[in-house]
Amino acid sequence: MLLGDWAGGARVVGVPAAVVLVVAGMLGAAAGGSALDPGGTGWWARSRAALALLVLGFGGHLRIVQPMSENSGFASDGGPLLLTGNSTSGLALVPLTVTLFGIGALVLGLRAMRRRHQTGPEAAVRVAVLATAAATALALLGQVSVHDDHAHTSAGRVALWTFLVSLVTALAVLRGPGRAAWLAARPQLVTAWRVLRTALLALVATVLFAGVVVFFVALDHYDELGGWGVIAALFVLPNLGVSGLALGWGAPVDSSSGGYGGPTYHDSYGLTDLGGVADGWAAIGAVAGGLLCALLIGVIAVRHCRDRAEQFGVAAAFSVLLVGLTAIGGLAMNSKYPFAALSGTHTSVGSDVAMTLLVSLLWSVGGVAAGPYVARALYRSGLFGAQAPYAAQGPYAAPGTYPGPNPPQGANTAQTATAQGPYTAQTPTPQGPYPPRSPFAPPPLPGSGGAAPVPPQPSAPPAVPAAPAEPPVHDLGIVQPDRLREQPPKHH
Repeated sequence: MLLGDWAGGARVVGVPAAVVLVVAGMLGAAAGGSALDPGGTGWWARSRAALALLVLGFGGHLRIVQPMSENSGFASDGGPLLLTGNSTSGLALVPLTVTLFGIGALVLGLRAMRRRHQTGPEAAVRVAVLATAAATALALLGQVSVHDDHAHTSAGRVALWTFLVSLVTALAVLRGPGRAAWLAARPQLVTAWRVLRTALLALVATVLFAGVVVFFVALDHYDELGGWGVIAALFVLPNLGVSGLALGWGAPVDSSSGGYGGPTYHDSYGLTDLGGVADGWAAIGAVAGGLLCALLIGVIAVRHCRDRAEQFGVAAAFSVLLVGLTAIGGLAMNSKYPFAALSGTHTSVGSDVAMTLLVSLLWSVGGVAAGPYVARALYRSGLFGAQAPYAAQGPYAAPGTYPGPNPPQGANTAQTATAQGPYTAQTPTPQGPYPPRSPFAPPPLPGSGGAAPVPPQPSAPPAVPAAPAEPPVHDLGIVQPDRLREQPPKHH
């Protein structure tokens, strides 16, 4: 591993790290002279402060330490007695836009490595080590001191999470030459990977759709948020999408605030509260968006899964992944002061995790149940063009539709159809330049090359020969004896 191609991994990791640095520099330049920089801080310090916020997307935790002093009376010599200490303020937030950008850029670079035949677990470990080193360097660079405030970015946490995420991503993309044969002997793992991949695709599609909707709502309140508020919404766009999707499905957004040693105040904002906005149309729009996302999950599951069992497995995996994003996508802030044991405040905002799990299961399962009908309607309308490999799965499949890629030549068709599950159709034979034969057509003639003969035109049925007529009997008006009625024997 130490003697491998480290230059290829450095190119994969260096590009997203450079992009993060450029974005931090642009934010630092834009913040000059604004309300975010009342003290006239230089560009370099502002850029490092912006970098400290960006590395939160790699698993960091921002902590700001500020020295404080307090006059507690008079000393024995008559002078003031000053108490000194440090106040700390913490920010726990994962801007998922930065996280998705880092993972997406890493996947693109890893695919380029795979095309250069740099695959295997050794190459994956090299990429993970380089990604960890780059993220740690960014976190350390973001630890800046502005006036008397010192920012700490928890570089250790950044290194740990970056290594784990980059290693899993690299192992999934940099498939070795023997991995296909290894997976072929374990069909259960292939099924599980297909279900997980489909659930991830559905999660990204629905969360980004909901995030874009919430972002346009934020743009409608530009006068209240301001320019920097809109920019902040861009960096937490997936976070807003998670909360917006959960809200449309019925899970409220909870907030709590209070002081250490004092009461904590809880508040909740759900569909009932949203019903008072825009004469109730806001709640109707949120539910309609949630319904659209549920149907989108069902259509994606139909297009990428082989049977109904896999499709409902996608619904379960999607719910678990959404709950995970809900747990890490919230906002938490706290502050502590040095001169009292229980002095400080804490605030948290995020969707209800338990309710999100419940409503996600209900809506995603419903979307998967209706997915085949919606997909069939979309195909008939021509919106999706050609039919997907697995689109006609389940009890709603059209006759004669093959649910997967073409089998190899010479494969056992009956065995292939049996392994696909009870809802799949049998593989049709490859079609030539002629249309398929009808199952009711007569067998081909020998030497005809497999072509079905032209059936003969119907003609009149042959004449049936009439039975020989009996000899006539002449009635003379007298009774004849029986011997006269007997026919003479025939001689051959």
